[in-house]
Amino acid sequence: MKTLFSFSTLIVMAFLSYQAVQPEQLPAVKEAAKPPAAVIEQAAEADCREPILADRVQRARLEAQILASTARVRLETWSVASNDAGYEIIHSENHATVKDGRTLVTHNHFDIPLSLRRSEEEPEIYTIIFIYSAAGELRHRGLLSDFAIAMEDPETLLLAHGDAGFLTGLGFTPAAFAGWDALPPLAGVEVAQVDWDGGRSRVDWVTVGAVAVDEGTPRIELADGTLKGASGGGIFWNGRHIANNWKVERALDAEGEVVFERTTAALNSPRLLNG
Repeated sequence: MKTLFSFSTLIVMAFLSYQAVQPEQLPAVKEAAKPPAAVIEQAAEADCREPILADRVQRARLEAQILASTARVRLETWSVASNDAGYEIIHSENHATVKDGRTLVTHNHFDIPLSLRRSEEEPEIYTIIFIYSAAGELRHRGLLSDFAIAMEDPETLLLAHGDAGFLTGLGFTPAAFAGWDALPPLAGVEVAQVDWDGGRSRVDWVTVGAVAVDEGTPRIELADGTLKGASGGGIFWNGRHIANNWKVERALDAEGEVVFERTTAALNSPRLLNG
């Protein structure tokens, strides 16, 4: 009897356990709450913004690096007229990029002949050079004769100071450079271009429209114009100086509004890297 009772008890317990797990008696499972559509949209926008934000951060870093190596150069030539008739002063406003502790890389079409040096002959002629930071801070004023022409290409000039650490001592940071022989095809590529507003230098991001060769010098055409005085300012690709502003072409409509602008920049020759 005891065995029979125990067996019956097991049957009853098994029946009760079966009854307890019947599907119709289970509580309904609630679906996970879905985020509102606005939240999904915001998350998608955030995903899109991340690469844009990263690109902006990278650009800001490159712009700061470029401007740290950018100098604005103002030349002022004084010419004493014969018979004590007074002075004639000629101004030239330009930009340059610091290559190393002593060397400025700029254009080669100055209004003032750079061969002018202080002379004891009549008329007395000498040129003063003013060097400003990208922010417009005057960092040096002295005679142009303190510099010498270290290298000269058709559209590029290297001016070297006698002191090896002169420009870094003024607070400039040398830029990295690349010659045209080390560059990929540039048409359609975005580059950084130094321009200014008449007081402060800045970096614009522009697209290379075409590459051409004129008198043996490769040049790039940029779909943007620059303000007078930006000549000699650097063009940078991947943080490296590859060219300098040479000339600007503009087309105006009947009302005098600009309808087309283009900058031509001279690419660096391979020998500039060793100049």
